[in-house]
Amino acid sequence: MKLPNKTLERNLFKSGYRLIYAVDEVGMGCLAGPVVVCAVAMTNTFYNKYHKKLHWIRDSKLMQVNQREKLSVELLKEKDLVYALTFAYPRTIDKLNIYQASRLAMRNAIKKIKPDFDLKSIALVDGNKKIPGLRGEQMAIVRGDRRLQGLRYCLRFDYC
Repeated sequence: MKLPNKTLERNLFKSGYRLIYAVDEVGMGCLAGPVVVCAVAMTNTFYNKYHKKLHWIRDSKLMQVNQREKLSVELLKEKDLVYALTFAYPRTIDKLNIYQASRLAMRNAIKKIKPDFDLKSIALVDGNKKIPGLRGEQMAIVRGDRRLQGLRYCLRFDYC
């Protein structure tokens, strides 16, 4: 099983970005219930550290419950990683549709972190489309939850 690749994030920091936001959702395939969205904000300080206990983190769908729980505990201890959770509840989903409701929740999760868009920052979005109405730079990444470290951190918080 392939472990996360930090190449994109490292290259973004090297090119002058000061903050990287990663955002992902869980629950889009469910027939009922809310969609949970998590956004994380990372600095170069976080990325330059070696995180021994987070080394084996991968897409939550590929992990057992006890593995997700252990990694969630470790992530919550991490001082250089900020996160926010938001929800798209059934009423909103019924009104907007599930895709638009999840994008609204993504935008709200990033805003909840209170991003400083005066710093050079970018949001990495899991999927093939950017988040409409979000100020600042974005990059949509297909299957990002399996390819990028930052997006993998998102889903660990979703399961807390």
